[in-house]
Amino acid sequence: MLTILTGCTSPNTITQTTASPTQSPAPTASLTAPKSRDEAWLEATRTIVDFVDVQYAIQADTGANPERIEPYATGSALKHVKDVAAGLAEKHITTTGHPKWSPNASASTFGDLNPQGGATIPNGIVYVRGCFDVSDQVPTYAGGSPAPVSSQRIYPVQFNVLYLSTDRTWKVDSLQNIVGEQGAPAC
Repeated sequence: MLTILTGCTSPNTITQTTASPTQSPAPTASLTAPKSRDEAWLEATRTIVDFVDVQYAIQADTGANPERIEPYATGSALKHVKDVAAGLAEKHITTTGHPKWSPNASASTFGDLNPQGGATIPNGIVYVRGCFDVSDQVPTYAGGSPAPVSSQRIYPVQFNVLYLSTDRTWKVDSLQNIVGEQGAPAC
């Protein structure tokens, strides 16, 4: 199960959010496209923090109300969270313990986003790489017995975060475990 992260701008600091699992952060809209890589980095990592908080809240609620992720996710990331939520609900699994995320600025890259029918957005996609740590997460069945966990508890991840000009916001489009990939940070 790939759970998700929180972010910061320091490349080697592991952080976690402080929101309780039943609270969801309010999405913040960026009124304009990013003007620089620094601005894109700040907005992308902030989006990941919110994404991870909401994903964790869904996991802590046994997969209930997975639509809460929609303000923070699109594409395969949205599908992933909803699929995991459905599996948790079906198996009556609740997860406690917030994941930790440490973004790595030097391993991350930027790209131009070319929306269909729109102008190119420089730095409109940020490929945020870093280390994800789920070692504090404990999944349990409704009866209290432990649910299975992956043996890999700390691993490198890449989040692809897009600026959506139609919504004037950033969303996580995809995420993937990048163990063994060239340029993956050592975790």
